[in-house]
Amino acid sequence: MAEKVSNPRTMMRTAATLAILMILAGAYVMHKRRAQHRTELDLMKQLETEFEAPEAGLGIGGLPDVPETVELSAQVMRIGRELQGRLAPCLERWPNHPDEARIYVRSDPAGRLVELQVQDAPEVAQPCLLNAMEKGRYPREIEGIAYLPLRFDGGFEPLAPPMHVEPAEEQPEEPPVEAPQQ
Repeated sequence: MAEKVSNPRTMMRTAATLAILMILAGAYVMHKRRAQHRTELDLMKQLETEFEAPEAGLGIGGLPDVPETVELSAQVMRIGRELQGRLAPCLERWPNHPDEARIYVRSDPAGRLVELQVQDAPEVAQPCLLNAMEKGRYPREIEGIAYLPLRFDGGFEPLAPPMHVEPAEEQPEEPPVEAPQQ
């Protein structure tokens, strides 16, 4: 039979050695796994070099029957905010445009716009909207319906501060009212 180790110091040293070995092995495995994973942006840049840029096009007819997704709507709202300066000239071609437009978006594996359809947009505004929206970064291989904000006053920050701010009119100061003396 094997002799039992009864010395507490020996048991502590053995346990500490095993714990240190386990921690080192875990750290090594984590390091190897992190080295394999890249960020989404790195992956999209690599895919941009591997895949030829698509010729983005306008869809014809009504919007396809695909689901609306919250994630895509959030991305399109972010892109709309980033590109509001580019969208402004397009909206001049769309009289009485709504506050938001329902759109269909499809992107390639690198997150570049492949197809855009804007519901109820006039034909003169659609190519401009496509050219403006083409500059955005989309999720990879996404296809779906989303809402694009078209009015940026109120809930959105302006791209630049106003060039000139008129000073507020100064009100003449009234003399302080003195309490009547008795």
